[in-house]
Amino acid sequence: MESVGKQIVRRYILQRAKFMIAGGIILSIASGIAFYFRILKFPEGLKLTILLGLFPVVGITLLVLGIVQSVNPFSAEEVKRNPEIFRQIEELFGHEVYKDKFIVLSERVIGNADRILQMAYKDEVYLLYEYTQKVNGTTNSKLLKVETAVGTMQIDIMGAKEKEVEDLVNRICINCSYARVGHTEENLKYLEHMRATWRKEYIRKYRKEV
Repeated sequence: MESVGKQIVRRYILQRAKFMIAGGIILSIASGIAFYFRILKFPEGLKLTILLGLFPVVGITLLVLGIVQSVNPFSAEEVKRNPEIFRQIEELFGHEVYKDKFIVLSERVIGNADRILQMAYKDEVYLLYEYTQKVNGTTNSKLLKVETAVGTMQIDIMGAKEKEVEDLVNRICINCSYARVGHTEENLKYLEHMRATWRKEYIRKYRKEV
């Protein structure tokens, strides 16, 4: 019988796969029609034609990924990257001690409130830093990146007040004793070292269990 953790992960991935399939179909059809009329009416606009031609490719990619994940939910990147995801999500859902619009906490696990499959043990969180993406001088994305032993949690802080972000960072640091703050060369070396150490320890532990 499947564990509770596996059931929860399966449910979330299947739900996401449905959106990917629907989005892929809509994007492929809409962009395909736009691409067709673009060639008919404005055949000389090469750059725009190439750009429009990329959208059906994106749509088809979404469609294929959605189908693959609906057939085999555990082929999703989050599952491949995080060998403890089933245990973590079961603990996070079963023993939640804190939740706000950014994060969810249990005694040992921290998760992204918006993207719940992004999670880690608290003692496997190593680095926090803000990441801002701009297009033509306008900010279109602002994230708090939380680097863990197995990947990156991307917490959306777009529109959040400075005090909210400060409180969020402080709360994570209080709960995650190995976390450092700031995208510096020293901290990046620390992250690399901690991840390498984690990999060695995990391999050693896995071999003992086998």
